Amino acid sequence: MAIIVPCLSYNKAAYQIRVDYFYNYLFAFAGMSVVNGVNGLSLNQGLQWKVGLVTWDNKYLTAETFGNEINANGTTFKRKQQWFLEQDQKEEVIYIKSHLGKYLSADKYGNTTCQAEEKGDAEKFSVEYNKDGKWLFKNKAHGFYLQANFKEDKKETIKCFAKSPSKTETWTIQLSIHPQINLKNVCRKRYVHFKDDEIQCNADIPWGADALITLEFSEGKYAFKTCNNRYLHKNGTLEEQLSEDCKFMLEIKSGQQSGLAFKDNEGRYLTGVGSTATMKGRNKTITKDELFTIEDSHPQVIFVAHNGKKASIKQEWHGDGTASIKAANDKYIVPKGTGSMYATSDSVTDKEKFKVKIVNRPLLVLKSDFGFVGVKNPNAEVWEFICNKVTHDVFFLTPSDNGTYTLKGQNQKDVSVSDEKSLVTDGTSATPLILEFHGFSKLSIRAPNNCYFKGEQNGLFLAKQSVEEETISPACFLEY
Repeated sequence: MAIIVPCLSYNKAAYQIRVDYFYNYLFAFAGMSVVNGVNGLSLNQGLQWKVGLVTWDNKYLTAETFGNEINANGTTFKRKQQWFLEQDQKEEVIYIKSHLGKYLSADKYGNTTCQAEEKGDAEKFSVEYNKDGKWLFKNKAHGFYLQANFKEDKKETIKCFAKSPSKTETWTIQLSIHPQINLKNVCRKRYVHFKDDEIQCNADIPWGADALITLEFSEGKYAFKTCNNRYLHKNGTLEEQLSEDCKFMLEIKSGQQSGLAFKDNEGRYLTGVGSTATMKGRNKTITKDELFTIEDSHPQVIFVAHNGKKASIKQEWHGDGTASIKAANDKYIVPKGTGSMYATSDSVTDKEKFKVKIVNRPLLVLKSDFGFVGVKNPNAEVWEFICNKVTHDVFFLTPSDNGTYTLKGQNQKDVSVSDEKSLVTDGTSATPLILEFHGFSKLSIRAPNNCYFKGEQNGLFLAKQSVEEETISPACFLEY
């Protein structure tokens, strides 16, 4: 597979590329998608956020594929349960759009449908908040609250006819994004990163592992985990264990200053404080200082040649965890001891191979088409990993000098490949794995049996697709 990126510095006459000046250059593999740039930045319509809407009875609001029908009967978080919250650029309202591109509407009789293709007054909802962080959606046109109600057959239907809120009008918001993100402050226009044993909001660009934040969804609230696996406390310190003081309620603000805000259990909102912009809870009202946007944390890697130099330009992958680099003249790059690289080779030998090391994923979260890769039974003596979990687990990723990687589970035990071709922590030493990086933040994992790990809807995650097959199945691609 070849991935094309702009050439760093290329002398066409000499077919020479200087790389010794780019020692710290980091290349982000993934392309930024429309939905997952700033988790759905739409240049013409303002911010939108992909979420799941969970009822008081822990069911997901669902938009059926046929007939534009909606209900609250979903027990899993799949495509039909994904919604987009679009923020208005002028008013303090949002619009709720289904995966089919239709908007949720309510009439004066409380009838709620999801058939509108355009946004109008009937599609406007203001957001209110309970003390426990749950959301209330109030229709702007008629003043009624969105609710999930039981019918006689115990199926939940959606209405918008409650004049005052009760438990049936409360909703939990679950962000439908890869949990490893970059966080940017709207006012400062700076990114948060780990520095001096705290999280500071003063980075110009989100490069390196220190800018990696892992969002952890817990009991309807969110925790912020740093690259060294510690949680942000409301007072600005970092804690080893997750506690109520490390959980924040999510709020949304629309209008000319749009974004997300995070409130602690004392009602104070996260912001950067002081000359170092240390992240902690301070004010009890939302201003521009307390607003953030979420961006994808695109994977960043370095290419290490056999002489130890680092470069990035245009890559072709090999089956041993290495990549070769082509220049614009369609020749392979050969590094020299002088710090120069020459695009003169017609074929690939060891000199044309570069080891690929990812530098901003010391903690790794993997997501398949069927859900997150996580532990099947955390109480089992031997952990087995499956690929259809609703919430994520974290792997500790370690690169080796030969281009392979090893994993540890959250229990700090090595991850190995079992005789049944699954990933387990059974007490044996870690199995070296080859990670092959693809576009749009996707990778595939190659086991020593020369098979890719392939996911199935029932959760099975086995190394069973041979590398000899002509194409890699989409079920082998994992978002990371």
